Amino acid sequence: MPSICLTEIRSRYLRDQKDPTTRIDFMVKRSFIISIDKEIAILAADVKQKYRLHIVDAIVYATARRKKLNLIIGDQHFKDLPDVEII
Repeated sequence: MPSICLTEIRSRYLRDQKDPTTRIDFMVKRSFIISIDKEIAILAADVKQKYRLHIVDAIVYATARRKKLNLIIGDQHFKDLPDVEII
């Protein structure tokens, strides 16, 4: 999971005036957190343009591509992208 997902999760919980601690702990314990490095950042810009994704979605997808992993996600924004499994 790209580290930026923690930002999204925490932001959503705080916006909804909920405590994000339990959810963040759950995600961190069950995921391998991948930092966004130069290669992922550059690839994300290309992915953003090619697939017309929002920047955070582009970072998520670029992280999976850079690590040669399939992206397993529930977000329909990714439904027609290669190597994505929608759950």
